[in-house]
Amino acid sequence: RPARPTVAMAPRRKAEVLPLLNPEKESSTPRTPGGSSLRAAGYTCGAVFWVVALGVGAALGFFLSHRVGWGVEQARAGPLDTRAAAEGHRERAVNHTRAPRPFVSRPKGPQTEAICADPPLLSNAGLVLPKCVAANNLLDELLDQVVLPFWLGPDGLGVDCDKGGFANLGLTPDTEGAGESWKLGERFLMPHARTAAAFAKLHASGAFADATDGGDAKDEMPWYYVNGESHPKCLSNGGALALARHALRFATESMRDEENGGYYWSVVASEPLGGKFVPSKSEKRLDALAAVLMASSEIVLAAENNSDAETEAAETADDAFALMMDESKHRDDAARGGYWPEILDEDWHLVAGVGIRGNPRTLAAHLLAMEALGAYVDSLVKRNAGDERVARAAAAL
Repeated sequence: RPARPTVAMAPRRKAEVLPLLNPEKESSTPRTPGGSSLRAAGYTCGAVFWVVALGVGAALGFFLSHRVGWGVEQARAGPLDTRAAAEGHRERAVNHTRAPRPFVSRPKGPQTEAICADPPLLSNAGLVLPKCVAANNLLDELLDQVVLPFWLGPDGLGVDCDKGGFANLGLTPDTEGAGESWKLGERFLMPHARTAAAFAKLHASGAFADATDGGDAKDEMPWYYVNGESHPKCLSNGGALALARHALRFATESMRDEENGGYYWSVVASEPLGGKFVPSKSEKRLDALAAVLMASSEIVLAAENNSDAETEAAETADDAFALMMDESKHRDDAARGGYWPEILDEDWHLVAGVGIRGNPRTLAAHLLAMEALGAYVDSLVKRNAGDERVARAAAAL
């Protein structure tokens, strides 16, 4: 066999040429081909990176705060400059930059305090806010143009002139996800009583107080016109007090237990009885009774003295107060105080199977009772009901 030819091999590279993999024997620290330490190089690169990042951030913040207006000064409003507010804008420097303001919160002031937007902004409701406007004027516009049109519109309260009360409180029977109770036409006491109290307070504030029977529609609340009428035909006028009386009247005429006293939690129209409302949930609850007391007391406070509205509401308030003070019902003994049981059946007995643990004293119901009793005390004073009655109601509070 012939001899294999000799192949010349390249000499193996020395370890010193690869310092990253094989450091020199004299040093245990990896080094770059230039001989510098890798650790020192990393420190240098990191320092350069942070210096550049901080410089860019500072420049960007300076630009946004002085050119766009996203400075820290927007986070808190400074004290109101009355002279600048009267002129409709905040004082600016000659070079059209924002004048320096101390970083202090705006103190809470009266409702007539001016609210300034610089530059003018759009509200969540789409209203163009002027540079400076009194807080009460802004709230009046929101009430007239946003809140009331929502509640009084076709998908709002749904005043039911045929059966009384409201067909829906923000929901229609075919509303997706509304629940079977609304599809069955179930009507609850609490929303009706709360609505009555809210609109009575609205009338007492002076809003739409000029609405009268047969008066000008411009004095009424912003109703949606239905069948050519400026307000539902079953209301005497389109004012807030008329709506409050309508809500309370449904509670007293369709939700009151005429045999045992008190009010049902909810009712539903019965077709066999010609559409008459019958209880769907017949329990008697402390918070429902307190809501009726508050609604009727607020109507007394809002109505004119010796008017029909005041007389009707006063009778309802006196009846609700008497039920709350009856020890055979919600009123607890003097030793423990408060109100218990909060939930009773139709005959004012403990609900079967509930027991003490399932029928506790709740803070929510007692706070509502306190609120209602406070309004009732004020209504007694307005009616000149006498010191004895006022003192008894105040003691219950």
